[in-house]
Amino acid sequence: MDRLKKESLAAGQGKHESAGTAPVRRVNQPDPIADGLRKLWENVEKEPVPNEFLDILDRIDAASAKERGS
Repeated sequence: MDRLKKESLAAGQGKHESAGTAPVRRVNQPDPIADGLRKLWENVEKEPVPNEFLDILDRIDAASAKERGS
């Protein structure tokens, strides 16, 4: 095996994705999956809390207060 091919293999350049290896992501490259998850979470944070959920929390608070008072 010639020197150039050995260096290429040592650097991981001789591997193919079809062989079951994941592609190497460079540190400064954006990660589309992480970016998508961030955007999704930002949208979830902006959504209002449903009234049904607030009602449940009120009932829990009332039941807890009643137990403490007994």
